[in-house]
Amino acid sequence: MENISVKIKILALAVIMLIITCLVAAAGLYSNTKSKQAVDEMYESNLMATQYLTHADSQLLLIKDDVSYVLQQNLAQEPRNVLL
Repeated sequence: MENISVKIKILALAVIMLIITCLVAAAGLYSNTKSKQAVDEMYESNLMATQYLTHADSQLLLIKDDVSYVLQQNLAQEPRNVLL
């Protein structure tokens, strides 16, 4: 190792550092891609749940309005129960 010139030693060290940097970058990109996929999956599942809840809430409001309308009418007990 003593016979190798300083220029070649520095060049070899730079190449080794470049290779290590590329490996770390590749691992980071892979990790970033996997985490993005996981976040996208969570977002899609939560988005669907939110859409279902919004739809159920709007349906509940419509039902509430219909029930209020039926209760305010001067109907006999039997037809009111049928409508409800």
